[in-house]
Amino acid sequence: MKKSNIKAIFARKANTIWRERNQQVQRRHALPSRLIVNLTSHPPRFDTLPLTLKCLLTQTVNADRIILWIAEADMAALPASVHQFTKHGLTIRACEDRRSYNKIVHAVQAFPKAFLVVADDDVYYPPDWLETLVGAYDPGKWEVLCHRARAIALATDGSVLPYLQWHPEISDTSASPRVFPTAGVSGALYRPGILHKDVTRADIYLELAATTDDIWLYFMSRLNGAVSRKVESANPVVTWAGSQTTNLVNFNNEGGGNDVCWNRLCQHYGVVPINLPAYGVPSRQRLAPWFA
Repeated sequence: MKKSNIKAIFARKANTIWRERNQQVQRRHALPSRLIVNLTSHPPRFDTLPLTLKCLLTQTVNADRIILWIAEADMAALPASVHQFTKHGLTIRACEDRRSYNKIVHAVQAFPKAFLVVADDDVYYPPDWLETLVGAYDPGKWEVLCHRARAIALATDGSVLPYLQWHPEISDTSASPRVFPTAGVSGALYRPGILHKDVTRADIYLELAATTDDIWLYFMSRLNGAVSRKVESANPVVTWAGSQTTNLVNFNNEGGGNDVCWNRLCQHYGVVPINLPAYGVPSRQRLAPWFA
């Protein structure tokens, strides 16, 4: 089946779920603090953004907030078709433009005690997408949960191989330092305090990893001793519009952008994060800056 036909099918599913939302029962999550879903967007994707918002607002588990972070310069271009979702639970926040990082760094600063989920703006999310992430949470494990991940490939000497040699879309659901969440597409759940304090340092990430927020977030979790785990999921990855994403993906993958950013961050922090030790849930004292 052609990709265009597949996208059309899932677009119809999103619209159908939205029309039938009054018949759905949304359950409250059982997490110990607030659950906030975050995404960002920009004008080239505003036309299809409503499809993703329909998916996020009709999840079987209800988030406490769903926030759309929009760069201040783009707010005037945001169409009425997006603003109308504020009547159905969406929060729209203007923010200082940090590009793809808008979907996480502002939320970390504004809601340090919340469970934060990141989502992309041009993806079909099935109704149980959030429930699956939340249901996999284990308070006794210091881990990032994701729907989609690669496995970092190692050479015989233990060094990290180039990104294109990493194993794509793993099915293994074991937690490991080698699990690399591709959070930008299929989403990931970050528990409070799991990301290193540098996560909001725009002076670092915009200089060393401006186009690769997935690599930055992986570093930030590993520097804080966390590992990642892919949740049980058979959800397809279907995007509404691919031109902007494809260009960036091609640059990061085939253009070597991921490897450049990985090496820059290794040099900056003086470590290869896959070799860092992992630990269990840190003490409250270790998390004091986040919970003060």
